[in-house]
Amino acid sequence: MSTRVPGVEGVQQETSSVVFVGPSASGKTTSLILLHETCLDYRDDLNMVYTPNIRTAGFNLYQDTSNLILQGIPPPPTNPSEKDHRVELTLEFRNFMRRKVVKLIFADMSGGISSALMKVFPSLATMTPDEVKSKLIDAGLNEEDVDRLVRSLLSAKGVILVADASKIGQAETPDGDLAYYLDNLNQFVKSHGEAPKGVALLLTKFDQWRIQMPNPTDEELRKMVKNFLPQVDNYASNFNRDQKTQYKVFYSMLNETKDKDGHLKFSIETDNARHMRRVEYSVAQYLDLIKWLKTTFGS
Repeated sequence: MSTRVPGVEGVQQETSSVVFVGPSASGKTTSLILLHETCLDYRDDLNMVYTPNIRTAGFNLYQDTSNLILQGIPPPPTNPSEKDHRVELTLEFRNFMRRKVVKLIFADMSGGISSALMKVFPSLATMTPDEVKSKLIDAGLNEEDVDRLVRSLLSAKGVILVADASKIGQAETPDGDLAYYLDNLNQFVKSHGEAPKGVALLLTKFDQWRIQMPNPTDEELRKMVKNFLPQVDNYASNFNRDQKTQYKVFYSMLNETKDKDGHLKFSIETDNARHMRRVEYSVAQYLDLIKWLKTTFGS
């Protein structure tokens, strides 16, 4: 989705939506927290105005962030009945007489709303927007949820796929679920003629992958995905080759430890982010992700 709205004193604003999509328990909430903290810590360096928007009652991003970042306490598992949180992070990049806004929207492929979309997705390719809305309402969604889906999953200018690296190559590999989503997206794009500007893959829990890869290069990450997530790589590469879509792989890591009672926590580094007390995580990767968002959607 891209809209241009005249702003104050002739300033033009263009907004692009980018959706985070991933299976249940893939690490989206933790990634959301780490991305949120990175935006807060480095927004001035990136010349960016950052605004989180949480519209789901009972989900406290700020408390979960404080617990993880300052105390090393991981966020609680998302209740299956509370999937599809209404979470949007707005990144505004300002240039002379123009503002580029990147709106990040989070969707759970196992949530009730997104699951309904996945069931009918293959039949949406040739439909008009009104027909899409009608089809989704018939699938049991209310109008508010339908508007959000059409605005996010179907109209997004980019997608970031979230995959649990600890499951890659195992029986629960996310390759099939994510490839199914990309296949449907590809069919929708072919019908409507507008490919995403960018497709990224975020590999969470990367330190738990069975093959240790400390500080991998971009080439090593792409080779890993090609070998162990072949279906996802095929679709993402096709977007990249045929549609000139920007495609990149990122990873997310937290330094795990345990407290005196044996409970999982994450270690705190006092010299990790701006010489402040912060959990030890892959800060550079999240900075690169924000820079990729700026270059791909905000330039």
